[in-house]
Amino acid sequence: MFDPHDSMQGGYYNNSTNFDSPSTQQPSKAPANKRDQNVVPVTINQILTSADSGLKIGTQDITLVTICGIITRMQVASMKVTYVISDDTGSIEAHLWVEADTNGMNTGDSHLSNSLMSTSYSASISSGFNPAQQMVFDVVKKSSDPTGIPRTEVINALKGKLLPKNINDILAFMCGEGHIYTTIDEDHFQCTD
Repeated sequence: MFDPHDSMQGGYYNNSTNFDSPSTQQPSKAPANKRDQNVVPVTINQILTSADSGLKIGTQDITLVTICGIITRMQVASMKVTYVISDDTGSIEAHLWVEADTNGMNTGDSHLSNSLMSTSYSASISSGFNPAQQMVFDVVKKSSDPTGIPRTEVINALKGKLLPKNINDILAFMCGEGHIYTTIDEDHFQCTD
């Protein structure tokens, strides 16, 4: 039978060496101000009700979060796209900052910095067009063709003012928002007015 006080029997030999399992080693002391870099799923309410000093869950400082929600509003401006994201606990405003080319036009590059800005759902978002959107809208609105203006004509009308990719993005946005619609195919547009 095993006698824990008998040193001559086989069994576990405890010697403090570097070969101990990580669970038995003393934890190394991390700097007190170092924050964990894990991505933590949170609700919008947790972000909105966090203290001014930052988001904490328990005693853990949180710096990177992920949320799951529905985009309820979107506003495109010359330097950023603003989204209002909602879940069952609240709403928050998020900004996608965009870069401008040498002509000051939005390039739509994907390597841009983004930020999540804690605001309430009642944050005011302008429903007006930015200058680039207004130019595209004006070109579509001036068309007298009953089948709508072809995409190529919109791009040609704004050549040198906007990049074709930006025009296509604006056309897609305006269709999604109901300002314009496609007519005989996906490349002909008419204003809803």
